Amino acid sequence: MEKNNNTDSAAQAGLRPALGLLILCQTLEELGLDYEAASSITGLSRSQLETPGYLIRSDQEIAFIEAALSANARPDLAYLVGRRYHFGVFGIWGLALICSENLLQAFQIAQEFIELTHSF
Repeated sequence: MEKNNNTDSAAQAGLRPALGLLILCQTLEELGLDYEAASSITGLSRSQLETPGYLIRSDQEIAFIEAALSANARPDLAYLVGRRYHFGVFGIWGLALICSENLLQAFQIAQEFIELTHSF
């Protein structure tokens, strides 16, 4: 598997982990839906998305999601993908949130360290 970028300079270059798109692809695949249209439009292959630490641009991520949604008009798709996002998917950021003493602290940590995650 390939690694495409230096993760130290990723935040400076506006790059993000491809993990979010992999979760979308896995959901589409399990539902028997098409993710290949989104791959061809963005140039992101499934093997790239499966590569640990693979980084993508935010515009690639948005284009991939838009293409996947337009190719698969299923009203519950966002819900089904969203169910797969748990604290562990977000790495150290998710761990910090789940270990917060209260909701206010979780919000403060989430905002302060948003760069540690692949969330927009």
